[in-house]
Amino acid sequence: MRFKGIVLAAVLAASLGWMAPASANQSDSRLGPLFEQLKKTSSDGEAEVIESRIWEIWTEPPGGGEDVAALMTRGMLALAIDDYPTALAAFDEVVEKQPEFAEAWNKRATVHFLLDDIPRSIADIRQVLA
Repeated sequence: MRFKGIVLAAVLAASLGWMAPASANQSDSRLGPLFEQLKKTSSDGEAEVIESRIWEIWTEPPGGGEDVAALMTRGMLALAIDDYPTALAAFDEVVEKQPEFAEAWNKRATVHFLLDDIPRSIADIRQVLA
């Protein structure tokens, strides 16, 4: 089941101590109940809905701003259709505008990885963990 991966990532993050408040939206009060629901559901369809909601929270810019939210959406849509140059440009702009936004660094790291630029991907993951 797909949702087990997200639960495992959250558990690992919590155990490593880097689910800190602020920039990654990890302290959002909406997450705890969603993870509880995700843990309890046996329905793949329900799990997908819950997982989508979790990702919506994680990808909300911490400082707000419609322009940053629009850039995140553009980058994620481009990533979904394998348009890596567009995705990279969008995530570059987000990390420039909101360098504290961990999920933007994470998405950019993913694009670098998919482009086989491992050093840049690792550098961005270091920013995620910072």
